Amino acid sequence: MSTTDYETLARDLISRTEAAVHDIATLGRGHGVNLQIEDIVQKVERRPPARLLAPPQEA
Repeated sequence: MSTTDYETLARDLISRTEAAVHDIATLGRGHGVNLQIEDIVQKVERRPPARLLAPPQEA
């Protein structure tokens, strides 16, 4: 994985984490449910981008 790929991965993880935090906070506020950090981690890790699961391409 090149340096650019790591930057792309980091940006993707940050974006999905932000979305998960928003979704979990909205759910908790709307239903009065107390959720934990683990709930956010699970939501972020549940669906990694397809390109990360693909085998590396030869240069």
